[in-house]
Amino acid sequence: MWDQSKVDIPKDHRVTILNGLILVMIIGSFIYSIVSYSSLPDRIPIHFNARGEADNWGHPGFIFIIQIISLPGCLIVYALSRMPSLHNYSTIKVTKENAPKLYALSRLFLTVINFQVVLLITYSSWEMIQVSKGSGNFGGWIFKFLIGSILVTVCVFYVKIHKFKKQNNLTDE
Repeated sequence: MWDQSKVDIPKDHRVTILNGLILVMIIGSFIYSIVSYSSLPDRIPIHFNARGEADNWGHPGFIFIIQIISLPGCLIVYALSRMPSLHNYSTIKVTKENAPKLYALSRLFLTVINFQVVLLITYSSWEMIQVSKGSGNFGGWIFKFLIGSILVTVCVFYVKIHKFKKQNNLTDE
């Protein structure tokens, strides 16, 4: 029996770049929120309906809540992306031969999803501050595009995994 956790995963510069961008977005979002905090009104919109109109209001400190709540999730997904031997490959039999490519694909998938979610949260924080200052509605086409891109990413990687399985004649476990 071979040790799946000891598989050498090929370096992927896309993963490195995306992880760097995730870090920049998280730090940038916190800095922007701190800088903007003093110019926010006493009550800011904290929830929006489907049309992007504010329908609940709260303390300006709420701009930090979405970031603080999302940070542990981001860190967990990052940690999991570093341990692909723990991922569920229920439809693919992981072998010593296919593990490096399969693990690299899984790591890339989690990193891309993490990037997209952090981008969505960063954009949402920025948009919330803009709405608080009186600039338009929340959740325009950019917000919808970001949500859609996450769904597209899931579909694309689903197809990639099945192509990988077919190309390598892999059977279910």
